[in-house]
Amino acid sequence: MTPVSTTAAELARYIQAAAKGRKRLIVGIAGPPGASKSTLASQLVVLLSGDAVLVPMDGFHLANSVLDNLGRRQHKGAPDTFDANGYLALLRRLRDQTENVVYAPGFRRDLEEPIAAGIPVYHHTPIVITEGNYLLLETAPWSGVRALLDIAWFLDIDRDTRIHRLVARHHAFGKTLKAAREWAEGSDERNAELVRQSRHRADSVFWLADSPESPLSDALADLSAAGVSIWLDDISRERLTSGNLAGLVETKHVVGVTSNPTIFQKALQMGTAYDNQVRDLKVRQLAIDGVIRYLMAYDIRWACDVLRPVYEHTNGEDGRVSIEVDPRLASETERTIAEAKGLWWLVDRPNVMIKIPATQAGLPAITAAIAAGISVNVTLIFGLDRYDAVMDAYLAGLEKAAEAGIDLTTIRAVASFFVSRVDTEVDKRLSTIGTDEAKALRGKAGIANARLAYERYEKVIAGDRWKSLEVKGAHRQRPLWASTGVKDPAYDDTMYVVELVAPDVVNTMPEATLDALADHGQIRGNTIAGTYRDAQAVLDDLANIGISYDEVIELLEVEGVKKFEDSYAQLAAAISTQLTAWVA
Repeated sequence: MTPVSTTAAELARYIQAAAKGRKRLIVGIAGPPGASKSTLASQLVVLLSGDAVLVPMDGFHLANSVLDNLGRRQHKGAPDTFDANGYLALLRRLRDQTENVVYAPGFRRDLEEPIAAGIPVYHHTPIVITEGNYLLLETAPWSGVRALLDIAWFLDIDRDTRIHRLVARHHAFGKTLKAAREWAEGSDERNAELVRQSRHRADSVFWLADSPESPLSDALADLSAAGVSIWLDDISRERLTSGNLAGLVETKHVVGVTSNPTIFQKALQMGTAYDNQVRDLKVRQLAIDGVIRYLMAYDIRWACDVLRPVYEHTNGEDGRVSIEVDPRLASETERTIAEAKGLWWLVDRPNVMIKIPATQAGLPAITAAIAAGISVNVTLIFGLDRYDAVMDAYLAGLEKAAEAGIDLTTIRAVASFFVSRVDTEVDKRLSTIGTDEAKALRGKAGIANARLAYERYEKVIAGDRWKSLEVKGAHRQRPLWASTGVKDPAYDDTMYVVELVAPDVVNTMPEATLDALADHGQIRGNTIAGTYRDAQAVLDDLANIGISYDEVIELLEVEGVKKFEDSYAQLAAAISTQLTAWVA
């Protein structure tokens, strides 16, 4: 049977037409691992606007503990590692349609475990979509599935793309790259060969033309496979309640979240998602600062729970969510330390990170927080010398934590090095100079600066001081590229991602950059290695035409703190207006 190219929208229209005049239509989507069956099924449910529910075959995976007892854990995904008879029984109940509600099991890919009774299928639901590898298998008991499906489709895909997707997926959910490839080329490949033998039983065989995981949009998988952790630089109550964040974790390789006062200030202006909670906090007669702290902590705690499976599967490296200390305390060390401890206690999640600015007063606060066992995201780093001081503050904190008997394996840290803001300020000065030599340097300072920061990171982790801590269980303070949204439309909108790829880094990006990368980003492997001489030359050339690096960095730090202070003030003013408007 020759595959036909189609789209999710075309298939949804076909289902709608086929469902007319029926009490219930059951659609089955089969195909090899990595063919995007679950992605397509989820898209169809959305396109069918509440008329459909997704019941995955994967919900009938045998639990890992059962597979261990059977000695089949290494063959997970093979036909005998599912409760096939249980799946058949569920399909019969859905076909009979005699119960008000049938509860189907789901599957958590991040946990690699089925979740019982997680999907309600109500009597009035007209369309059931089910997907899985073995819906068309000809061996018993799987052979009985085909007769229970009104429509059976086989979703196909080329081998190279499929293997690439599977490696990225397994790596994103905790396997090493080597283990991910071995699994994709071993167990997954054997299953794919078996599944393809039964595709002749399908009504139609399709290639999905608009798959979000098509080769053109595999840049996110490529980025993850290159050792870069993708974090989302945004959070809002709406993103949490809608399931959007969970969806980005599942489909866009997002493994962490960062926030700041500006993000929260914008989130509060979006609709009415916070109104009820603000009203309740008014009844409690909390001060404005207390209201802000509770609102922020609530969202951060929720996001931590969404990302907790990622945290567990990566042994704490990712699955992190950051909350920032009050930016008005940037010049006050002791109050910053107290604020960091207060937020750590308030959020009360092991995967939270407390953001502390890399101001001069912030450096000893970073050391104190790390020494207390608090995981820290150091923010507002612009310059190389300040980055050296940040790494030193981290090492000093680890040394004190070790002296206090704290388990160093429980402490994590990232250092947020800002990128695009450097170009924004430098480009402004280059435009003022206006020479051809100046114009040729536009858009180069931010990436050069970040690459030189990575060089300094490599020197630190190669040093004896770090190695003495590493043997005690300490984790590296990974560089995090922040401010990666491109401000100048003349530049490639993925440049602050694709030009800063290297192992052990985090790139936190706004959703627009995430989408741009998925749409047309081109990951070329490690783009930092071997660039240090050219990067230094960029900074030297800037100095030669009269642009002071130190002056730029100092200005950016002052402006960075001021922007967050202003956002915090606007946030407080908006909440104050709400509190004044409501009568308790």
